[in-house]
Amino acid sequence: MEVSINEEESESIELPGNSRNFIQIPSSTILEKTELTEFYSSIFRNCDSNNDGFISISELKAFIEREENTKISKELSENICLYFDTNEDKQLDFREFLEMVNSPLFIGSFRNTATRILKFIAMPNKNGRFELRRTLTQTGIYEKKFTWKKTNVRMLVLSVIQIIFFYVNKSYKTDIKHGPYYCTLSFHPCRKYEMYRYLTYSFVHSSEGHLFGNVFVQLLLGFPMECIHTWRIIPAYFIGVLGGSMTHSVVHRDISLAGASGGVTSFITIPIAAVILNWREMSHPTFHLLLFGIITIVDVVCNLLNGTSENISYAAHAGGAVTGLLFGVNILRNLKRTKLEIIVWHICWVGLVLYASVLVILDVVLPHSSCENLSGNCTYLYNY
Repeated sequence: MEVSINEEESESIELPGNSRNFIQIPSSTILEKTELTEFYSSIFRNCDSNNDGFISISELKAFIEREENTKISKELSENICLYFDTNEDKQLDFREFLEMVNSPLFIGSFRNTATRILKFIAMPNKNGRFELRRTLTQTGIYEKKFTWKKTNVRMLVLSVIQIIFFYVNKSYKTDIKHGPYYCTLSFHPCRKYEMYRYLTYSFVHSSEGHLFGNVFVQLLLGFPMECIHTWRIIPAYFIGVLGGSMTHSVVHRDISLAGASGGVTSFITIPIAAVILNWREMSHPTFHLLLFGIITIVDVVCNLLNGTSENISYAAHAGGAVTGLLFGVNILRNLKRTKLEIIVWHICWVGLVLYASVLVILDVVLPHSSCENLSGNCTYLYNY
C-alpha cells in the first residue's frame, strides 16, 4: 500500500531500541485518505469479533493478546479502553480506535502489535511529500479468517452422497454388468448429448480404493478451504469436475470416465488461486505457493505423460487443475483487492473462457469414436 501525505500531516515517533521510526498519522488524515481508511478498517474489523461496529473491552483484550502472543490483565485492557473512550460508553468506535492504535502510549506498550500492523517507512517522493509504505505485508489476516461454522459441511455432505451412490450401485453390480447408477451417471464418449454426465460422473467410482482415495483428499484439502471461502468451494469443485471431463473428452475419444478426480485435483490448484488473491494477507504465501505448485507439477504435468495408465485419466486431472486455478481466482475471497489482483482476475476470466472454448471446438472437430465397440457392461440398460 502506498499513500502520499504531506510532511505536516504526520509525526515521527522514535522508540528506544528501534532502528526505524513509527509514523504517527492523525485520525483526520486517515479518514481523508481512502487507502488508509480501508487499511485501518480491516484492522478494526479484525478486532471487532462480533461485527457490531464497536470494540468492547473483552474484544480489545483478545485482540492485544492475539497480536502480542501473551496474556494481559482485564484491568489493563479496561484502562486502555477507557483512556481512549471519549464518549464514555465503555467501548471504542472507529475514530476512537484510530486514536488508540496511533498513540505513542499504545505503540510504546505493545510493540509487537505496532510492528505487525502499524509500522511504515516514510519515503520522500519528487514532490516533497511522503509515501507511506508498509514494512510488513504478510499480516496473517487470511489465516485468522479460518472459522468453523455449522454450514461448513458441504464437502462432507458431498462425500457422503458419493459413498451412498457407490454402495447402492455396488449392490446391483455383477461380473457382467455395471450397476444402474454407474451406467446412468458416468461419462461415456457415445452419450455426450446427455450433458449432465459431464458433472455426474463425479458421483460414481469404480472401486472402494478409488472412492475413498478421492474422499480423503477432497476432505483434507476442501474442508480447510471451505472454512475460509465458505460456499464458493462447491462451484469451484464442480467447475474442476467439468473441466476434467471436457479435457478427457478431447484427449481420450473412446474411453469412459468415472470418479471425482477432476474436482479433487482442482483442490490442489485452488489454494494457489487463494495465494494469488491474498498474498499480502497470508503469513507464509511463498510456502503455500511452493507446496501446492510442486504437488500440481508432480500430479499433473509428470503423470500426464503416462496417459491413462492404471485406469487413471491424467487428462481429467490436468483439466481439473487448470480450471480450478482459473475459476478459483474469479470466485474465492479476496480480503484486500489491489490493482494487480484485479488485472489477474480479468486475465484468468478470459483464460477460462478461452480454455473452455478451445475444448468445445476440438470436441466437435476431432473424429468421434466408434460406438459399436464401446457397449461395455451397460447394454442391459441401453445400446450405444
